Amino acid sequence: MDAGQGVLASLSPTYPIESDREALDFALRPGVSRTTNLPKEQNIYDNSGFGLYVLSSVAASFGWFAFGSGNSRVIGHGNIQREQQDFSFMGTFFGMRLRSSPKDFRNVLNDVIEVGEEEAQMQGVSRRASGLSKMY
Repeated sequence: MDAGQGVLASLSPTYPIESDREALDFALRPGVSRTTNLPKEQNIYDNSGFGLYVLSSVAASFGWFAFGSGNSRVIGHGNIQREQQDFSFMGTFFGMRLRSSPKDFRNVLNDVIEVGEEEAQMQGVSRRASGLSKMY
């Protein structure tokens, strides 16, 4: 959780998005990062745009997540079903709760990343998950 500028303000200079609701949905896609157009040397944290995607995918598969910013929030559960709700939060938050634990977290993580990288590539995103997104 932070009290920063929010997801819409963070992503809108790089992507054509106009609302908090749209920004949240967009931010959960694989390969979406505010650093997309930055040269590699300016991307000092090696953001790949896979962190929120990985967290939300795992949380939705094994429990639930809530992700919000500005006047909207997304609740995800069970096979990544998402419910958009009106909300009010100046900043950004992400919370999750696992109701069961993966039997083999390494394989689950690898599968989520592989699917995400394929999905990103189909959408024209050449980024791959960073080392931090793959950490287990």
